[in-house]
Amino acid sequence: MFENNYGKDSILEINCDCAEGAMYVYGRTSAESLNYRKQTVHHDEVKMSFMKGDLLTKTRRLIKGGIITKKPLWFDAVSHFPPQAIRVRDGKAPKIELPEDRLIKAYFARHPEARCQAFDLNSFEPPVARKFAWRVLEFLDRGFAEDWARDIVEADLAAEEKAKRKRDMREGRPLPKSAIEEAQEEDWANMASGVRNMQTRGSSNNF
Repeated sequence: MFENNYGKDSILEINCDCAEGAMYVYGRTSAESLNYRKQTVHHDEVKMSFMKGDLLTKTRRLIKGGIITKKPLWFDAVSHFPPQAIRVRDGKAPKIELPEDRLIKAYFARHPEARCQAFDLNSFEPPVARKFAWRVLEFLDRGFAEDWARDIVEADLAAEEKAKRKRDMREGRPLPKSAIEEAQEEDWANMASGVRNMQTRGSSNNF
């Protein structure tokens, strides 16, 4: 119960602000209608304090206030082993960097044209830059110098690509299509199918 300290002819206005965690009491006299006095009553003094906090905190307050006379069966166990608090991270999450990211950037710096090479996301074959980085990491794990490993891996990749082209030409195989060429062919096929469907619908409407 709140005491009226503003006189007999005053009016008490009670406003509960749950977001701020407090209850405000405004007193206003008839003579001074524009001068407000504010008193703050925290939720620990009112029953609304039982509605804040997690389940363990709410139950503990209800038991302490006498609202719950018999403790739940789980109360003692949860009190001894309370659940872990939810961690809240302030700010942006740290950027995840893999060990090969540094080597991939170095490869793009030495071969800028590799950035324009398209690759199939559904394929299990990694891009050339990532393949280069993985092989360099293998040499680094064996104790070789990084500069030497880069030169060796670049030479191996170039030799593999050249040998693959020669083998395809010798066996009469068509040159492999790039990811861009495959995507363009798929787009052209879809466009042709759409045009045929439109022509079929137009001819059927004429009849």
